[in-house]
Amino acid sequence: MPQEPIVVLDAVSRRFGDTDAVRGVSLTIDEGQLIGFVGPSGCGKTTTIRMMCGILAPSSGLVRVFGHDPLLFTSQEQARIGYLPQHFLLYPSLSVESNASFMAGLYGLGLRNRRQRVHEALEMVELWDVRKKQAANLSGGMQRRLALAATLLHKPQLLFLDEPTTGQDPILRRKIWGWLRSFQNQGRTIVVTTHYAGDAEQCGHVVLMDAGRVIAFDPPAALRRRAYNGDLLELITHRDIYAYLRALEKMRSVRAVEVRGKERLFAIVDDAGASLSEIVAELRAQDLVPDSLREFQPPFDDVFERLIRQQERREQAP
Repeated sequence: MPQEPIVVLDAVSRRFGDTDAVRGVSLTIDEGQLIGFVGPSGCGKTTTIRMMCGILAPSSGLVRVFGHDPLLFTSQEQARIGYLPQHFLLYPSLSVESNASFMAGLYGLGLRNRRQRVHEALEMVELWDVRKKQAANLSGGMQRRLALAATLLHKPQLLFLDEPTTGQDPILRRKIWGWLRSFQNQGRTIVVTTHYAGDAEQCGHVVLMDAGRVIAFDPPAALRRRAYNGDLLELITHRDIYAYLRALEKMRSVRAVEVRGKERLFAIVDDAGASLSEIVAELRAQDLVPDSLREFQPPFDDVFERLIRQQERREQAP
């Protein structure tokens, strides 16, 4: 018998005065998934997270977490959740260790268990060596990691993390995603918001939001295919680019061609691996040998921009 989803949103909307922050969002999140919410600032990511945590009530629609309304959670149900807000409250005059220990006490951890959990959490986020340092004297990135450690102290089953990689250098951002994947491997469910489009690659599924709506909810590879209606092959040549354009447009395996400058174009195909050798052979038969022809993975900034534009065109169509 299939398990019930851990999170269910059914036609959920949230208004603030005359502003529609979230509009008709429906989705389900299963146990053990690593879900990324991505989109421009003000698109509704944080508001959606807060409704799933039971911090905000929806204006309309249904929110269920572990099968219950999160607004009515008992203390035991609330303890199954960890929430990292964008602006986590730290006590600047307390040390790193004291901040973490205080949060562990709020979670109800006993003194002996508390010390062990604090040690483990600070070691994981690479703050144990500065545990005696005052929180006020930490960099912004270190404060963010301390907040993440505090969120993990009670080992929650479901994590909601709002912009956990903000203020981190690229190396630490990769480490944070490594930690999140290790939590997923332990069976935890993780919901992350991020304004870094490239972080989408780290998630099992991505929720793309814009203007309070869900534009897409798919694995990263599926989002790329959806944005371009297939796979991309990148062709670069110093010869006449339009000779290649005309040749490619006549090939059955090529769905569309997009010229990018004087020396570069993209051929959209159903399957890059299957089409590449066939296209190379057909070009050679016409004495057209490009400088390079390879499968191309478009950056997620381009993918998301394209998906949002497609949605806008659908809404504007008569």
